[in-house]
Amino acid sequence: DTCAALADTTGACGGPAKEMVYRFDVTTSRAVTFETCDGATWDTLLYARRDCTGTELGCNDDACGQRSRISFTAEPGRYYVFVDGYGSSSCGAFTLRVSGL
Repeated sequence: DTCAALADTTGACGGPAKEMVYRFDVTTSRAVTFETCDGATWDTLLYARRDCTGTELGCNDDACGQRSRISFTAEPGRYYVFVDGYGSSSCGAFTLRVSGL
């Protein structure tokens, strides 16, 4: 639930709300997808980076209604996926679905 989190960062496509951050490591190149399409009832926003403040690999708001989806090719290394809200008061429980890992 992002309502109990802090609002520390924003994505290039928005996200001034409180966010949750997930870290994952990849050992071989692969296509990955992250989504909240069926797992939230509020206006989510997703973005991914190689480090917490670096260049974004993807940012999306509203790929599926008011929920989000990002896909990118992950090369070996560490990644961070941010589950954020589109507006400053957007927060709530969610399920982050992942494919490709």
